[in-house]
Amino acid sequence: MDEQRSKTVNHHKTQIETLSTFSRQIFQELFDDDLAMGRIKLPSSSNNENVRMENATINRLQLERVWLIEHLLYSHRVDNLLITWSRKIHQMALDSVSAKKSTQWLTMWSTNLENRLNNYKCAGDWFSDFQQLVSNTNISLEVQRLVAYMMLEKTIRITFKQVQNR
Repeated sequence: MDEQRSKTVNHHKTQIETLSTFSRQIFQELFDDDLAMGRIKLPSSSNNENVRMENATINRLQLERVWLIEHLLYSHRVDNLLITWSRKIHQMALDSVSAKKSTQWLTMWSTNLENRLNNYKCAGDWFSDFQQLVSNTNISLEVQRLVAYMMLEKTIRITFKQVQNR
């Protein structure tokens, strides 16, 4: 598996280097993620037709996922999208701080932030922005949603990791 990861990163190294440091981290994590990059091994054969059909579907979805991630890497707008998501998330964190300071301020901030993030995820604006990047592809909606959600989750985590490191 490590050899496969190295090949993937080396193959796209030049393009990865054109991204911002933030976006580079997200794509690096995607390339390291076995689920995202379709490195899940399935049984090679089965006597059961239903199992063979399910395996074929899983393989097709894995290939779509990998193709979409690589397509996004080469999209000139992906960097802007990821940075925009990060800025919105960072602003949500700032807006979640209560004007009233009390002994419970951290708990209130955490609850407010969690609610705002959940509302953001549910509202789907982020997914609409994502779909504009992939509108010219024939990738299934389920794969688009999965890849978009993976990227959003990585954006949230890396955004807070950067804030914590400041």
